[in-house]
Amino acid sequence: MSLSAITIDVPTSAGGTGAAADASELGQAREFVITGGAEGHTVLLQGSNDGVNWADLGRYRVSSGAAGTKYQVNDGSPYYRAKRETGSTAIVFSVSAAELAASSNASGSSSVSGSVATSDATPTAVASYTPSQDGSYGLTGMLIGRRVSDGATFVQHFVAAAKRVGGTVTAVGATTSASPADSSFSPAGVTLAVSGGAVLVRATGVAATSIQWQLHATVGRA
Repeated sequence: MSLSAITIDVPTSAGGTGAAADASELGQAREFVITGGAEGHTVLLQGSNDGVNWADLGRYRVSSGAAGTKYQVNDGSPYYRAKRETGSTAIVFSVSAAELAASSNASGSSSVSGSVATSDATPTAVASYTPSQDGSYGLTGMLIGRRVSDGATFVQHFVAAAKRVGGTVTAVGATTSASPADSSFSPAGVTLAVSGGAVLVRATGVAATSIQWQLHATVGRA
């Protein structure tokens, strides 16, 4: 697929051209280019699942060249913003799920990852993905669990499906393959749920057991 891109022009106060950033072009590919400022200026990219609580995704150097360096973000958040770190912390751009939907490609893929700790058998979200437009979505990935007390290991591969029809997101279901694990460690593993338009990939632990979880998945859309 062709990759959408965003150009962040650093404002004049930070040594740039002062041109407005085109936030709506971030797209599902989540590839962007930072140009328009002097070498050495940086911006901090942040992601959020709710538009309120923000996590730092990385610091990126501004290029003075015409094309600039292309950066790829595989966080999968439905909200992004960039804050310039030279001279001010003002937001350079902010992009929401609606803008992502307007600029996303007809089809494509992205990555989702996350981590969480559990201490009981309650299904707990490890990562989420918000479908940006109507379509059929497939997730393939790997869930890794580590029992904190002794390092016992559990790995589960999974395939999951979800859909968005008329703006409504539904979890179709998930299947799992054989799970390599220590013989004494057998948590239930992956389940799907939907909350606020986001598909939640959840891990189900074991009662009275501390487990650290890590999830890596790829999302495709048709």
